[in-house]
Amino acid sequence: IADSYRRFNIYYGQIRNFKTALLFLDTAITIYKKINNARGLAYAYKDMGDILYYQKEFAKATELYQKSYEINKKENNLGMLSTNACDVAYMYAMEKKIDLFNKYADESYKLAMQTNSWADIKYVSRWLSEAYEMVGDDKKALFYSKLHFSINDSINNRERIEKNSRTAAQNTFEQKIKLMKDEEDKRNAIAEEKAKYQSFIRNILIVGILIACVLLFITYLSFIQKQKANVIISKQKEEVEIQKMKIEEK
Repeated sequence: IADSYRRFNIYYGQIRNFKTALLFLDTAITIYKKINNARGLAYAYKDMGDILYYQKEFAKATELYQKSYEINKKENNLGMLSTNACDVAYMYAMEKKIDLFNKYADESYKLAMQTNSWADIKYVSRWLSEAYEMVGDDKKALFYSKLHFSINDSINNRERIEKNSRTAAQNTFEQKIKLMKDEEDKRNAIAEEKAKYQSFIRNILIVGILIACVLLFITYLSFIQKQKANVIISKQKEEVEIQKMKIEEK
């Protein structure tokens, strides 16, 4: 539930409805505290700090970034910690607190490189580039600017490669599906032809059996008629013999 409230904040933050976003975050923070979810609380503090930064409430934003930093440091969440250190460094750069800025900026960069996460390095390099420009260190501002563009190109290249790989995989999959469909259609066509042939043979057999039955029936009738004729002939012969005998007697 707390995570859902925090995600609502992201939506309302994107449409610049900061008041509603903060209300959702307050609710999320209350729940995170109640269930002792330190990592969720750190993310909520970070989100609230971002909103307050855009509302130009820099002191409150710095305080929340610092809270998120302390929680993630305690939890040893290095990936989020590099982001937190970068946020804190940026705020100190705005205040021109150079010593604190350098401390958190160096830590942020080291943590990002330690995690070897392109997303973390991209985030840190972008904001540190602006921060060093604010404090007048053009050399480091240029270094982080180049790093940002370099990592951004790498991410874009990777995404392009992954997209091409996905496209190739999709094409291969579609080809396999088409091949399977063609084979299925071929099997269905063969089965249909076989069924037609079997139906044709069955019909021929049925017609043949009917013809045979008719012929047998005709043969049977012919046999019966012949038997009847033989009986009649036999009776006629007997009658003739009887008449002959009577004539001979007379």
